[in-house]
Amino acid sequence: MSASTATERFRIHSDGPVTVAPDTPPARPWSPARRIAFRWLFVYLVLYMLQPSPLDFIAPGLVAPYSALWERIVKGVGRLLGLHITVLPNASGDTTYNYVQVLCYAALAAVAALVWTAADRRRADYRRLYDWLRAAVRVYLAIFMFLYGSAKVIKTQFPDLSPLTLHQPLGDFTPNMLLWTFMGASTLYTFWSGLLEMVGGALLVSRRTTLLGSLVCVAVMSNVLMLNLSYDVVVKLFALHLLALAVFLAAADARRLLDFFVRNRPVGAAELRPLFAAPRRHRLVLVARTASLVLIALLLLAAAGARRHALTARSGKRLEGSWVVEQLTVGGVTQGRAIDAASWRRLVIDSRQRAAVQLGGGEWRRYSWQLAGRTLELDDDGDAVPAASLEMKPAGAGRLELAGTVGGRPMHALLAREEPRFRLLDRDIHWIREGPVR
Repeated sequence: MSASTATERFRIHSDGPVTVAPDTPPARPWSPARRIAFRWLFVYLVLYMLQPSPLDFIAPGLVAPYSALWERIVKGVGRLLGLHITVLPNASGDTTYNYVQVLCYAALAAVAALVWTAADRRRADYRRLYDWLRAAVRVYLAIFMFLYGSAKVIKTQFPDLSPLTLHQPLGDFTPNMLLWTFMGASTLYTFWSGLLEMVGGALLVSRRTTLLGSLVCVAVMSNVLMLNLSYDVVVKLFALHLLALAVFLAAADARRLLDFFVRNRPVGAAELRPLFAAPRRHRLVLVARTASLVLIALLLLAAAGARRHALTARSGKRLEGSWVVEQLTVGGVTQGRAIDAASWRRLVIDSRQRAAVQLGGGEWRRYSWQLAGRTLELDDDGDAVPAASLEMKPAGAGRLELAGTVGGRPMHALLAREEPRFRLLDRDIHWIREGPVR
């Protein structure tokens, strides 16, 4: 083989130079069905990865015009389908808007695939474009693995159990609340689940470890999706797409995985085609990619740490906890210990601006709370007028005096802080137990 031929066969791979053997057989052309499927998948994934995009979290202002365009499209398609879409994307990722938008992606990808097929009939394959699509999916999936993993490694997605959660009867929990309580009850398990997400994302950074990273992400996201489905968490659609992206990355090695794990056959190394033939450009992109993803992971961890600090250093922290009513006067009538079924018996305030009042009959009423100077306001969701506006007065250590109006009636109450013990919080690991836990 001549020197010029050897130079032409030289390639740069993701983690170093390799030489392609001169007798490498030519690649087989893709079937027509495979080419059409790839065209559809390429357009769909590009559309989906643009929104929700990592830029939504990093620089939301950059994607605002694009989001506004899709808002007009989705609402228009919704009207054609007989749907009046008024709720825009929010904390729930399973709104009617989200499903109609995915339908638009699929339909637009189908139209684009048909046009693409008519205009590009002679191309034998799209291997190079497929490699670029895989690279984009790896970066996209890695960023979201870092995003969700950092919120678990530093406990912010599932915060510590609040007094309100601990006092609430189990039967009043929604499935979503039960899952958040289950996860929040164990710092170790929450950390471990987040660590696996971050490890899966980190393994996606290099092409040499992409298969392992995609398999880790498949395992992690399968569990996340089943939790979302089982406990009615409002990001089912997004979790399904993240799982699908991990499966897409692993699918390139499906035959090798089948041979190794099922057929008990030897498998060779995977082919790693370079994105750039020029060594200098390849190294520059390699360094930039790795540095960017590492920086994003560190920034997300720092942001999670800041949120965690905010949860433990709050201006209203002195109010948080459980308060038992010792004396109560409503409408000028002092009730003392003979509290009727509609009067306050206990006030519970937690760190996430939530509060609950337990009435004399045992019923719980839930509110949001805020401080306006020395005035505690309790609000029903959606009501313009506060359900309660109570001025706090000094009453000694461990005491809280409130005076104001509740439901339009004057009320004066003296409350004492209580420090109840909950078995759920006494959860040390016991390596040896001589009997079952009761």
